[in-house]
Amino acid sequence: MSEKETEINEFLEKILGFSKPWIITKVKENIEKNEVEIFLDYPKGTKIRCPECGELCPVNDSRVRKLRHMDFWQHKTFINTRVPRTNCKCGKKRISLPFSRANSHFTIMFEKTF
Repeated sequence: MSEKETEINEFLEKILGFSKPWIITKVKENIEKNEVEIFLDYPKGTKIRCPECGELCPVNDSRVRKLRHMDFWQHKTFINTRVPRTNCKCGKKRISLPFSRANSHFTIMFEKTF
């Protein structure tokens, strides 16, 4: 990723409200559909808090989710992210995303706009 792309992604992370460990890895625009897809991920080796006991644990695995986000500059916006599952002593637990309610297909920011 170029220095300019890194700067743009960091700017987007700030204005869209994403915090560490999530980082924007890619932004894809579809002009014909007037849509933007933002791809979030977390760095390899990231440790995540277990939702049950609160211990900092390694990531066991993840699943990809696509969430509807609030429109960004009149473009329908979607967030694609891996949702990690911890590898904790109390078991494998899927975490809740800080920017979406559990089992929702929308970000919190999108839900607040309606």
